[in-house]
Amino acid sequence: MYAIVNDSSKFKRLSTDPTVAREQNLIKLLNRLLKEKSITEQFFKMSCPKGSNPGRLYGLPKIHKDNIPLRPVLSAIGTFNYGLGKALTNILSDIIEKEKMVRDPFSFVEELKTLPKSFSNYKMVSFDISSLYTNVPLDETIEIILKNLYETRATPPTIQRDDMKQLLIFATKNTHFLFDNNLYDQVDGVSMGSPLAPLLAEIFLQDFEKKHSSTFTSMGIVYWKRYVDDTFVLIDSTFSAKDICTKLSQFQKSIKFTCEEEAANTNTLSFLNILIQKQPGIGFATKVHRKETFSGLITQWSSFVPKAYKQHSLESISSSFNLMD
Repeated sequence: MYAIVNDSSKFKRLSTDPTVAREQNLIKLLNRLLKEKSITEQFFKMSCPKGSNPGRLYGLPKIHKDNIPLRPVLSAIGTFNYGLGKALTNILSDIIEKEKMVRDPFSFVEELKTLPKSFSNYKMVSFDISSLYTNVPLDETIEIILKNLYETRATPPTIQRDDMKQLLIFATKNTHFLFDNNLYDQVDGVSMGSPLAPLLAEIFLQDFEKKHSSTFTSMGIVYWKRYVDDTFVLIDSTFSAKDICTKLSQFQKSIKFTCEEEAANTNTLSFLNILIQKQPGIGFATKVHRKETFSGLITQWSSFVPKAYKQHSLESISSSFNLMD
């Protein structure tokens, strides 16, 4: 975790706690916007902070990866900009083009079944983005949002462009937290745990794909489908997956792609929790994929855990049968 927070391009150590000052500045802005009728009473109530505290950063071990790296997660409930993030999510969510996303493993399996049989002759590759959330370029993403809201749309929001930009800065760049009794600011990237984080990451990546998808064919990419930071790609076997991966990383300096190719001896590749087997000229077969760290254990029904959680565990097990041919 120290290696993460000591990255000066992403985090900055603070000598004083800015919570009260930032809370007051946000309240002042929200009061003005409410008075001008730029925001609704509902937006104001959801966004207006009271008695805020700094967030808490902790590391979630990625036990399925070598050396068990940590994923930084921010416990953001109670922070001065948590409510603002939720309110902005309601405004910005329709920027996402949902038809370009993999919604879940089940819809992806159904789409695989509809692909032409000839697609099974291509090589399967998965390109993954390393540490996506902390590498989302905030300034660029904020400009993408503003352009969409105020230049692309026929009817822009009632909030003026400069005020919307200030709200986005409050919700993202002014994010501070405690770690090991020290205060830090996150100066770039988004925080996993923030209500806006998944939305901002998706907005940035969809813009990335729009800018560069026209060159995918010349790079050998035949089919591209993405779930958050993980992609399932079919490429012309005469092209090198590693070369494609290098070119993808060169498109945007803030993100780096890694690649995994199908197993040559079995024609299989794992994506999400699916194991996909290519059957050349026939199609694709699928079944449930479990990582080596999967224990098979679930919460005991008699345990002191909300009943809804236990029901969901059983539903997850039963629904996994839909992933199998």
